[in-house]
Amino acid sequence: MLNVKNMYLYLCFMTNSIPIRYKIIWTNLYILGGVVCLFIFIVGFFVVGDFMNLFYILASVVPIYLGFKMKRTPYALVSKSKIQVFGLFGALRYEYTCDVNSRFLNVNNRIIQEVKGEANKVNMNKWFVNQTDWRSALNLFD
Repeated sequence: MLNVKNMYLYLCFMTNSIPIRYKIIWTNLYILGGVVCLFIFIVGFFVVGDFMNLFYILASVVPIYLGFKMKRTPYALVSKSKIQVFGLFGALRYEYTCDVNSRFLNVNNRIIQEVKGEANKVNMNKWFVNQTDWRSALNLFD
């Protein structure tokens, strides 16, 4: 019987690309840090009465927003012929494509792009991503 985790992996292998999500602890730390700062600045605003704390209150919403955005969007999309790595705000940071002269390899749990015999590391932080998704992506290149 397929549970939710196995169903997710099954569906990923059925698609053309595997989304690699952020590690849940990082998303929760962003949200928690923003909520703690928000609470401190709201209390500070009422205790001190300084209107500059309103700016800090608005600034503390940014990590909360980033945390929820990290939960919704993938860190990278990996397929056999293309790897796309996105930034925190969703913009494409790196894009690696394979053609007839290149290929992706799994070397020591890292993804390497080999172009005409020259190996280049793909810029992805494996400590920042969900390890189940990372292993699924590595299995594509075994």
